[in-house]
Amino acid sequence: CGVFPTLDADILPSSQKSTAAFLGGLVNDPEAAAKLDSLPSSVAKTENEYATDDLEDSQIRKLRMHITRANIQPGHRVLEIGTGWGSFAMEAARLTGCTVDSLTLSVEQKALAEARIARAGLSDRITVHLLDYRDMPQSWSDSFDRVVSIEMLEAVGNEFLETYFSAVSRVLKRRGGVAVFQCITIPEDRFEVYKDEVDFIKKYIFPGGCLLSVTRLFEAARTASKGTLIPEGLTNIGPHYARTLREWCTRFEASFDEHVAPALIRDHPEIRKLSKEGQAKEVEVFRKKWIYYFVYCEVGFTERVIGDHILTFVREGNTSYPAVCA
Repeated sequence: CGVFPTLDADILPSSQKSTAAFLGGLVNDPEAAAKLDSLPSSVAKTENEYATDDLEDSQIRKLRMHITRANIQPGHRVLEIGTGWGSFAMEAARLTGCTVDSLTLSVEQKALAEARIARAGLSDRITVHLLDYRDMPQSWSDSFDRVVSIEMLEAVGNEFLETYFSAVSRVLKRRGGVAVFQCITIPEDRFEVYKDEVDFIKKYIFPGGCLLSVTRLFEAARTASKGTLIPEGLTNIGPHYARTLREWCTRFEASFDEHVAPALIRDHPEIRKLSKEGQAKEVEVFRKKWIYYFVYCEVGFTERVIGDHILTFVREGNTSYPAVCA
């Protein structure tokens, strides 16, 4: 979802769901679903911010970067918070032989991810759960070698950060555990004002979402884990997002008439009940909002007024974690 690309559709309040049609509603379209590897998931990791390499190759590079940073090894049990289309879980299981428990709140994304996982022959290693992170069973406590979450923290909300990190700390192994989070961030000097404001994205694209500062993230992790989630690494890949957003905008426009517009009308009765002229107006407003959104965010990353940070945490005494991974 651009700035909130892995936000599951069922996290969204009903007033917000129309804006997720491009990313979530298309899962009911078999032809569109077959092309999911080309649809947005989260920021691609290019060779550098000026690179022209293929977007799909860049997405795979990003996934493998997370696998390396988490230092996932054969036999590890990995928790992924935010399934998306299942790409990270599949790549991790395929490359390392680990097992993955992946959480989503979207019925449609669960079904689609499971279908992709089955086609890849990985159903014995990946389980997709329709489960809120707050409801993880007690039997999962101290049971995961690794926790990975790619651009889900923005959807958690500032007020629930401690709850989130407390849940992560509970299930991450107390000996040798590693957790990696990728999160869109806002500069420190603007966070206190921003968190209480309503900007274009909060009003029109993702109400309830909130970008966080790096300091806020580290402080929440420290407080919630009682100091047992220890910062190990911090990297900003925000500059790579500008090119990703340009690609997404191009693909959005190219697929709009064939896939996006029909999905909007099909999945939203409040639009279907309108006259043809009314439907056309609503669809065009949606199109313009998303194009503005892509460009708005592209400029933000280009000018570095927003970032995309990867935070790595380890447990105390984890001597098996290589320094180069952070």
